[in-house]
Amino acid sequence: MKRTVSAFAAFASTFLLPSYTSANQLEHNIYRGELLVEHAEIVLPAPGAAAATGYLVIWNGTQKTANVTAIESGSFASISTRRTDFEGERAYAEPYEGILSVPGQAELIMRPDGVYLSLKDPAKEVSAGDIISLTVVFDDGQRLDAKATVLAPGAQLIDHHHAEADRFVNG
Repeated sequence: MKRTVSAFAAFASTFLLPSYTSANQLEHNIYRGELLVEHAEIVLPAPGAAAATGYLVIWNGTQKTANVTAIESGSFASISTRRTDFEGERAYAEPYEGILSVPGQAELIMRPDGVYLSLKDPAKEVSAGDIISLTVVFDDGQRLDAKATVLAPGAQLIDHHHAEADRFVNG
């Protein structure tokens, strides 16, 4: 049974990285004009935690803004979007609602210290190493399928940026 994330909020510009052409950064000619999910990971919950967390990198190589309206999966009964907010040195998670916009020639990078997915109630047992199908739905009706790699609790995430080599970050 598919469940959807009903809404996303406008996204902080720190997670939308425009495409610049310079000596230090590669030009994005390979995917110019395309909208795609470049990378997807799901981290299993620690013992006692209720939800797995999901992280996507979405590249918008078009000239117009793309608005994400839902994330669907047959593997989880509930997918919602959360964001980490900071109050002094204290960090806490809260629901993220509204539309998630990805401007043209920019990428959306979900991170533990920003916006991420909360995935609950798996349809079957999910283990590290599994590949989970996700569908990202946009307001214009476009649907992008993605394969997310399932990671063990506490595993390092891949820090993926369009046209750059992958690096590891703490999850």
